[in-house]
Amino acid sequence: MKQVRLNPRKHGGENNREWVQSGRAQAPQRRFSIALLLLLLSLLTLPFVLLSRLPGLRDKPALRGCIGITLVFCTTGIAHFVVTDKLATMIPPVFPAPRAIIYLTGLIEIGAGLAVLFKRTRRAAGWFLVVFLAMLLPFNIYAAVNHLPLAGHELGWVYLIVRVPVQGFLAWWCWRFACRGAF
Repeated sequence: MKQVRLNPRKHGGENNREWVQSGRAQAPQRRFSIALLLLLLSLLTLPFVLLSRLPGLRDKPALRGCIGITLVFCTTGIAHFVVTDKLATMIPPVFPAPRAIIYLTGLIEIGAGLAVLFKRTRRAAGWFLVVFLAMLLPFNIYAAVNHLPLAGHELGWVYLIVRVPVQGFLAWWCWRFACRGAF
């Protein structure tokens, strides 16, 4: 099995000199990747289902959907500050300052995730997130094609077969409940 060594200048600094095995990932990596995607899908959908039992939210499906959006994007935004170096490996070497990009996108995710909760900013934030998700897809493809050791990307194209539909579903959810829905 071929091993690839990441260039620290291209992939986030000295702390990220990791050996990555290309090819088939081991079962624990697959389980972690699937668990992470299931966690994000749960954060997105469970508030919609569980909060429908509350009398004040029963007749507000858009608000329940937006609460899920907020949970997902605040969680992923916070991750940008917790695992910055690992996420910086997803930034192709043509972009300068990968850590700064990760911090900025983390702030953007948190801000847009919170903005969908408010009537005045809901629709604009929803459209922003739909476009933002489309803009992030090439970075996920780059990470998977290069088998970067981060949250499933090491699985390569197998990861993308799952990730792309999940990202599409998340974009649809943003459109349905933030762009189109009404409180």
